[in-house]
Amino acid sequence: MRTSKELEDFADRYAEENSHPFMVPDELDLDYYEKPRVFSVSASVAGSVGSPIGEGGDSQDLANGAEPEGDHATTPKAVQGPASNTGPAKYHFPTGWGGYDGGCEASFSGEWDPNFFPALVQKLDKARQAADDKKTADSYISFGGFVWLVHASGASLGFYKYKYVMESHGVKLYIHSNPKTNIPPVCVRFGFECLARTDLFRAVDTLKDCLAAEGFILKEEKISRVDMQVMLLAPISDFVQAIQAGPRVCTRCRGGFQMYASLKTGKIETFTIHSDNCELCIYDKHRQVMTSDPVYYDTFCKTFLGDEMAEVPKDLTRVEFRFRREYLRRYGIETFDDLRNSAAALVEIASRDWFRILARDKVRGSENEIPNAPIWELTRAAFEYYFAETRPKTRTPDDLKKYKPIPAPPSAERLVKQALGCLASVASFSLEKVFDAAQLVKYYSEVVSQKAEQTLCKVIEKQTFNQVVRGFTKSKKPDYSTLEEIQEGLAPLGFPEFWAFEGGGWEIG
Repeated sequence: MRTSKELEDFADRYAEENSHPFMVPDELDLDYYEKPRVFSVSASVAGSVGSPIGEGGDSQDLANGAEPEGDHATTPKAVQGPASNTGPAKYHFPTGWGGYDGGCEASFSGEWDPNFFPALVQKLDKARQAADDKKTADSYISFGGFVWLVHASGASLGFYKYKYVMESHGVKLYIHSNPKTNIPPVCVRFGFECLARTDLFRAVDTLKDCLAAEGFILKEEKISRVDMQVMLLAPISDFVQAIQAGPRVCTRCRGGFQMYASLKTGKIETFTIHSDNCELCIYDKHRQVMTSDPVYYDTFCKTFLGDEMAEVPKDLTRVEFRFRREYLRRYGIETFDDLRNSAAALVEIASRDWFRILARDKVRGSENEIPNAPIWELTRAAFEYYFAETRPKTRTPDDLKKYKPIPAPPSAERLVKQALGCLASVASFSLEKVFDAAQLVKYYSEVVSQKAEQTLCKVIEKQTFNQVVRGFTKSKKPDYSTLEEIQEGLAPLGFPEFWAFEGGGWEIG
């Protein structure tokens, strides 16, 4: 039984810890503490930009001015904007106004140390029951060096139900009470409160340390969702006007889109275009912040404006790409290391190939020659700035497009059913009447024996092919497998040319 002093300590520690970045306590450093952003609406941006988009603007100026300076310079980056009534404008990219947004999700596969897990489950059960009984003071637990608040109920993620949900620093952790072989024991969601203060990859490292300290042996991680965003000091009407000016939107989205307008003002506040695995959302950030809860509002003002009492700019728009697992897998992004090496290329593809707003009406066959609308060129410049990569293994858009995922081995049971179905069709036409199963098996044996040598050659060929292709996995070959690499691997074996079919995978030609 905890004493009243211990209960007070847990609550106080939770409140204190949650005002800091999500980092292992003995690794806290000044670089990751909250600090005022180098930004003043009245002096730094509004005074020099005016309206960032105006008539007669040159979108090429934005592209040329968007080169990042180092690893995110400590002062706002000035970008040459389009002409206005007072001459060329300068647009500044304030520090921290772009990056990963809350909503990034992942699953972790592995095993719990049997010496640790029973004790953890016991703690979680007690805290969960206390939360259900509205005894908040008893619903805190210590986990991995941090204090976490355990929720009263579990949650469903995909096909699986997680009994335990706990939260700290804006990180939601889902723990399965009895994980089987095919169930990820741990899932995580990094929320806004976490990523507003902590770099995503630093937060991931911290979480892995927490899990390891509690006896979790990590074997595999898979990203389920990633949200990447930038904020621009521009009214959402600039986007709406560019989109509605004519047939100026180029997109590969085969889903739908929605526009939401305010009943009071009639102004469009949100534009969303989505498919099954990727989504673009452009919305009025000022309105969203002003109607948010006090915690979100205070965190936003303190983190992005440098002062809890700061005034949120009225002409503030957020552009956000939301990528789900299938979209990420298409480009070989399954782990956080994959994401770190591919982020710049991913948003380049999304903002250039998946969705564009043109400067003038589309002409069939000439879409690629028509320049982007100034507001979209500014958006691309912002994504380029905030997601600039300096790592040596950074992948290019061409690398992502070339990537072909290794298909999972087909189910043997499913293939047997298919083969039996084909043989049944042959027997139904070839035999006048079947009296028993023995007669059917005898007929199948005769059919197969006639093609035995041919079948043997095909089996040997496919076994060799599978052995080579399966060798190009991330665990054995950290660099990404491509069609050309596998082709080189098969060439010495005398295999013919093979081709990649849509959806990923290979077949012998």
